[in-house]
Amino acid sequence: AICFWLAVLAIFTPAKFELWIFASGFPSFFPALFLVAALVVISHDRISITWKFILCAMLATASSFSLPNGLLAWGLTFPIALAGRRSILRWRAWLLVWIGTIALCATVYFWGYRKPPDLTAFAPAVSWKEYAAFILEFLGGSLAYAWKDRPTVAAAVFGFVQLTMFGAALLYCIRRIRDRGFISKTLPWVALAGHSIGSAILAALGRVGYGAPYALASRYVTFSIYLAIGTVALIALILRDWRERGAVPRRAKPRRA
Repeated sequence: AICFWLAVLAIFTPAKFELWIFASGFPSFFPALFLVAALVVISHDRISITWKFILCAMLATASSFSLPNGLLAWGLTFPIALAGRRSILRWRAWLLVWIGTIALCATVYFWGYRKPPDLTAFAPAVSWKEYAAFILEFLGGSLAYAWKDRPTVAAAVFGFVQLTMFGAALLYCIRRIRDRGFISKTLPWVALAGHSIGSAILAALGRVGYGAPYALASRYVTFSIYLAIGTVALIALILRDWRERGAVPRRAKPRRA
């Protein structure tokens, strides 16, 4: 319940005021909507792998043609279903078909594409510090104005804290990778957080030419907020796992005569 209300507060934060006031960026909500819908499909045990493939492909295609970062759905939907289930027959064949579907969608998506003349160069040759600052400020943009006088510092610090907490949670999940039940619960939240990290990287490659402070655009909060939501959910699952594992009584060692 705590995670749910924290997610609600994060999703409807006034930090994305550009979208709430002008209502000009409604499509910004679509990539996460399609991603979450696909993750729900993946988590449903009664849906066959064939239908999971079909539904994930449809939702990933819809996500791709809503906004550029919607392309991330191809790596965060059906592959999660393959990684979270051990008993999938011919998983290599499913993976190859999925890669072929990605290639088909990418061909249609980029066919005849021309970069708008008013956009900065993609992946310009700037310092790595500019890229790092852009990514951190992008991820921490929801609390950028908690420090009104220095929003760039506040955003960078919050972004770094989130990445650190997510990295620690991810390391714990890697240590528990043999527990398929636990991994299947955590993978959707890893994918949701990965959507924000991937969006930050793509935005940095395409917009870092405007300078790192450009990452504080309030519309970017729509993409970055899911790192916080995914991290909170992962921490909750890890705490529950600790409690359940600690509650299991250990077998008493036999005493020697």
